[in-house]
Amino acid sequence: MKHTKGKWEAQTYPAIYDGNEVTVVDVATTEIQILELNVQHLGIQQAEANAKLIAAAPELLEEFEYILHCFYKGDLKDADEHYIKSAIISICNRAIKKATS
Repeated sequence: MKHTKGKWEAQTYPAIYDGNEVTVVDVATTEIQILELNVQHLGIQQAEANAKLIAAAPELLEEFEYILHCFYKGDLKDADEHYIKSAIISICNRAIKKATS
């Protein structure tokens, strides 16, 4: 099964009937709604945090696939351990920032 291609984005907007709605949409075409979170049960802050994490999923997957690709392809076999650790930390930090900010 394939997921909807990213880039996804979390959006919060006033709902017509019940307070705020928090959704995750495909940025390329905002017509594709990935999911809608129930704000009433979660509260707005938790719903927004969950939506950001979910919206980051395609980019997180891409970053992790890149790390594995580098290892399996052998691009890192001649690199020193410090370089490898720095590269992985950098990629992980980018992914975490995307998911939490």
